[in-house]
Amino acid sequence: MRKILKNNYKSKRLNGTSDGRIGTILGLMDKHKNFLVVGDEVRYGEYKGIILYEPERKGYGVALDYSMWHGDDKYNIHSYGKFIDIPMDNGAKMEIELIGHAS
Repeated sequence: MRKILKNNYKSKRLNGTSDGRIGTILGLMDKHKNFLVVGDEVRYGEYKGIILYEPERKGYGVALDYSMWHGDDKYNIHSYGKFIDIPMDNGAKMEIELIGHAS
């Protein structure tokens, strides 16, 4: 019989989370009553960017387009330098405008 070797010391860290997957439907709506998903391009007040999940803050927000300093993947939160939190209670609904859906 052959012994199967296991690596018990491998990293248990997952790449990403279920919250941060592109296309995850949020409970948020924009001012035209469209449901928002992770990865949508939005205008939030005077800012323009993409809705992404920030794992360190454990919340959703807008990663600003002009702050993409650390890479070229537009759906990776670590490529952005500036991030604005979105209240998850639809309190900012009248300030959020959907520009384009996640591709």
